Amino acid sequence: MHVKPIALLVAAFLLAGTGLLAIAGDAKDAAVKKDRKALQGTWKTDKDNMAGIIGMRFEGEEITLTFNGNITATGIYTIDPAQKPRTIDMKVTGVSDKIVGKYKGKVSLGVYQIDGAKLTWHGNEPGAVSRPKSLTESLTKEEHVLIVFEKEKK
Repeated sequence: MHVKPIALLVAAFLLAGTGLLAIAGDAKDAAVKKDRKALQGTWKTDKDNMAGIIGMRFEGEEITLTFNGNITATGIYTIDPAQKPRTIDMKVTGVSDKIVGKYKGKVSLGVYQIDGAKLTWHGNEPGAVSRPKSLTESLTKEEHVLIVFEKEKK
């Protein structure tokens, strides 16, 4: 029985492609771990913003948002640092107030950038379908908010 050269060539390309996908997957996993580690902790802002968010706390895969008046929302987040800009999706799983209660179970689609102790986050209202396309996009849309946070020192 003779194996045709073309079959060997196809098999070689398939094996090489599978290896490249595994390497790309490993690189993405490493980037997620790196950004997730950088996000851990409490981030605060003292600037007024349309959403009233004054802080975010990342613990593992969970996030807590603090609003003016000590209202909080909790949730889980996923990030994709391979995207340009990097993306973050935050699903609201718990709320402490009727005002933010309407967002329970909904996802906020956003983009982010970490620069040392500075986190820039541009997100949409939970449940809205359009993800911000940049970190400097005009804020003419009421459902989007751009906030710069400083990491709280331990």
